[in-house]
Amino acid sequence: MTKKLKKPIAFLTVFAMLLSVLMYFPEGTFGGFGLGVRASAADDSNSVYNDFGDEVSADISQCVDRNTYTPEEPPKDGSWYLISKPEHLYWFAQQVNGGTQYMCARLEKDIIVNTNVLKADGTLNTAEADTFAEWKPMGTAEKPFTGLFYGYGHHISGLYFNDDSVEYGGLFGVIGEDTYGRIYDVGIVDSYFNGGAYVGAIAGQNNFEIVACFSTAVVESASGTIGGLCADNNYTLTRSYYLDRGFVNAVDSAKALGADSFKNGELAY
Repeated sequence: MTKKLKKPIAFLTVFAMLLSVLMYFPEGTFGGFGLGVRASAADDSNSVYNDFGDEVSADISQCVDRNTYTPEEPPKDGSWYLISKPEHLYWFAQQVNGGTQYMCARLEKDIIVNTNVLKADGTLNTAEADTFAEWKPMGTAEKPFTGLFYGYGHHISGLYFNDDSVEYGGLFGVIGEDTYGRIYDVGIVDSYFNGGAYVGAIAGQNNFEIVACFSTAVVESASGTIGGLCADNNYTLTRSYYLDRGFVNAVDSAKALGADSFKNGELAY
């Protein structure tokens, strides 16, 4: 039986080798016979066809790479985390959303997460939206952020949050519990937030303090409540303002106050 199988096996092995070689010959070789796949020279879509004219791969020209950041623990000054780049910010958010509610952070410089999130007319840059690093708001209704987040006059630019399944959206989802949770002197620019029930640039919901903050971000919700800074404010929100870039697709809109109003201590939310 073994001797009878040797010749068929040897034949199949040789045939397989010849077949693999033929796949690499261009179309037209050996009188028009070719088994390989080829890219259409006249097709700019980068689609790939076999010799029978059948497309064998999808158009890869539309593939894009989304910007991402690997969270990196920032240096500390006592109990304060010193945030100086996006990787630090994403690490801080990771800890808060992992259940560490009380943490202290301060911005050491302006943080740029994405660029050109908004177009010159203040609307979302949809042409590049698939490439933006995505943001996940810090703090939830079950585990709100109860620490301190100080901007010291710096701003965060290029936050992109677009998920209507998340109830509370913004830089923070939910701030404050009892007498803890303070956001101070932080700006949000060139950013976009679109979420579920409550969406604001600084926070979806505030239960303690937002002080001396500003935003020029676009805030949207198809079915929820929005606010330039905070959608659902239940405690202190003062000395803060936002510049209206156009609020659309929301049940509740908000009133905009300019920088002069901020200087006079007026409030918008």
